Amino acid sequence: MPLQPVNSFAAGCPTNYADVPICIMPPSGGVYWVGTQTNSNGTSAPAVNEFRLSPVFITSTVLLDRIAGKVTTGAASSTVRLGIYADSGAGVPGSLILDAGTIDGNSVSTQAITISQVLAPGLYWIGGVSQGGTPTVQVTSGNSMLGMPHSFGATYDPTISVNGYNMTGVSGALPATYTVAAVIGTVPRIGLRVA
Repeated sequence: MPLQPVNSFAAGCPTNYADVPICIMPPSGGVYWVGTQTNSNGTSAPAVNEFRLSPVFITSTVLLDRIAGKVTTGAASSTVRLGIYADSGAGVPGSLILDAGTIDGNSVSTQAITISQVLAPGLYWIGGVSQGGTPTVQVTSGNSMLGMPHSFGATYDPTISVNGYNMTGVSGALPATYTVAAVIGTVPRIGLRVA
């Protein structure tokens, strides 16, 4: 089951400085889409209980029926919990929309969870957290095509890649509200399938 990037324009789809689309374009059903687009895809083993989210724009109301991620190197007794958050209104993750459950962190494969989630047009945050171990997962890294702050302070550091946010200490169910710990350059590459 391929996880496919957005590759076409439509009315209302925001673009980055190079006019590259950075949003979900709802197709007729059965196609996977990913969130933030960057210059690099690879693998990484995020720290256990470190919950990473990346942005995705939805341009028209969609019904999602799958959320998926890929484990590339397993870790015994581990899981990767996937979820969707609303934007806070300030360009950072806010309230939990969906704790989709977990994929097996010891099974080297692309895995999907069946969901039934309607999303209206807007900015959302998708991602995952490794729990019980540190499996290596497919990630997106580098700088997001969505304009995001490089830090929460007044000092700019151009060496920091910004692709999403992280929150630490998430060892069970996803929290009702996401608390940003820092900006992050590497986030799980999560796919959403339109029903």
